[in-house]
Amino acid sequence: MDEKVQGPKRIVNCVSDWIFEVQDLLEPFTIKTHHASRLRFYAEQHRDVTEDLLQDALHTQVGHLVEAFEGIRLNSVTKKWEVQVKWLGLDKLENICEPYYSLHTDVPVLLQRYCDQHEGDPAFARMLAAHARAGIGRRRKGGTQTSRARN
Repeated sequence: MDEKVQGPKRIVNCVSDWIFEVQDLLEPFTIKTHHASRLRFYAEQHRDVTEDLLQDALHTQVGHLVEAFEGIRLNSVTKKWEVQVKWLGLDKLENICEPYYSLHTDVPVLLQRYCDQHEGDPAFARMLAAHARAGIGRRRKGGTQTSRARN
């Protein structure tokens, strides 16, 4: 995928350690949300930015935040349920299907809200039943969580 460099822009708000709102410096001064990995900063040549420092920054980039969940599927190869994730600050083209159990560990409240919104959907019922059988807890409305111990 070819990256199209756009600009000039300025950072106007820090949403998290890795998500920023940037504003066009030209009219209409549009503000959009971007992940830090998508930003290219202006830097003067004589500011002691070494190649080692740049490589270290590249290797330590983490911090993607979930913007929304956009679907579920049963992976035909792994036979595991996955949830399609839209990441904050990234294009929809960069959505990815993450395992349900990983998201249940990382963002349980967001995942539970998403599942609650699709309570009558048979596919969601199958996914939740499969994870209940596997001992992966499901938060119930009211804030309690059910789980079974794994052997």
